Amino acid sequence: MLSLGPLQEKYWFADEARVIAEELGLPIYATAGMAEALHGLGIIATRLEKRDGPGSAVRAIQEGKVDLVINIPVEYDDLGRPDGYWIRRVAVDLGVPLITDLQLTRAVVEALRHHSVRELKTKSYDEFLNRMKWYSGLG
Repeated sequence: MLSLGPLQEKYWFADEARVIAEELGLPIYATAGMAEALHGLGIIATRLEKRDGPGSAVRAIQEGKVDLVINIPVEYDDLGRPDGYWIRRVAVDLGVPLITDLQLTRAVVEALRHHSVRELKTKSYDEFLNRMKWYSGLG
């Protein structure tokens, strides 16, 4: 589920959105502004409203339609909460992975592009450190 802030960021992420849709073959759900930008670039995305209710991003997350939330906040509501607060809150509450940094999002898409989910296995921190020592020649 994509919800990126300023128009510039929406277009900056266009190549990665195309990879998600075309190379990875994953459906894209996007908030209104993001969906409009993607459609303008010929990338298919299902438009969702931000607020709760049928056809909302919050509802799609609650119904298990979303496996990853990419939400880059830009505006604030009347209570001073960043835009998309409820989207992020529901994602965290339901254990749906959430990314709020655009550069990290681009790196994750690139990793998924080159490695299947089956290849990506959880490692303990010790296993990770041992691998890093091997790479750096310290092991």
